[in-house]
Amino acid sequence: MINKVKQSTDRALIYAVFAKLDLVAMVVATAVVFGLGLMLLTLGLVVQGGSPDFPVGAHLASLGYYLPGYTVTWRGCLVGGIYGAIIGAGIGLFIAVLWNLTHYLYLAAIVNRLNYFSD
Repeated sequence: MINKVKQSTDRALIYAVFAKLDLVAMVVATAVVFGLGLMLLTLGLVVQGGSPDFPVGAHLASLGYYLPGYTVTWRGCLVGGIYGAIIGAGIGLFIAVLWNLTHYLYLAAIVNRLNYFSD
């Protein structure tokens, strides 16, 4: 009986250590961080301004090649925020799925080993 209690305690501890990452929370968090990040970077360059001879944010404006409609302007600030949120959501989804998959496989190996040696 004591051995069964120890096994259930071991399993509970293992399941607690390898808790799943919430997909929705990760997607929303990375979408907000990436969206606000690109929005604030663009906004900073727009507010900073520059001389008419020198283009403002030439490096950041290069994102316009990959993100249609994005420019270093007030409108581009909103467009960049939307694009950043979409890209961040995709990255967050990828990380969460990869994290959960690797933990699931590792947890399955540990439980399999625990079952093998408990007999």
